[in-house]
Amino acid sequence: MPWGNFCRFRCLQEANLFRTGLSTQGLLRILTGLKGSLRHLSRGDFLCDVLDHLEWSSKEVGSELTFMIEDFWASEEYFFHTREQAKTS
Repeated sequence: MPWGNFCRFRCLQEANLFRTGLSTQGLLRILTGLKGSLRHLSRGDFLCDVLDHLEWSSKEVGSELTFMIEDFWASEEYFFHTREQAKTS
């Protein structure tokens, strides 16, 4: 599991996880493993999918997470998969 070793970098503040070939669950494990340090995502196209998966899985687990991500940029070509993903607060 490639994300296990990646999460050992507890002080990592910036990462580019775009087009790594990792599954949504793998990306979620990296983000949750680095939730206290990761601040910048060079490409965050996958972020909506990962957060959607987190919301779905947290209903079963009943946990809440707080990420420290301050900035990311996503492609303008991203398409939401569901209407729920496109909703704004």
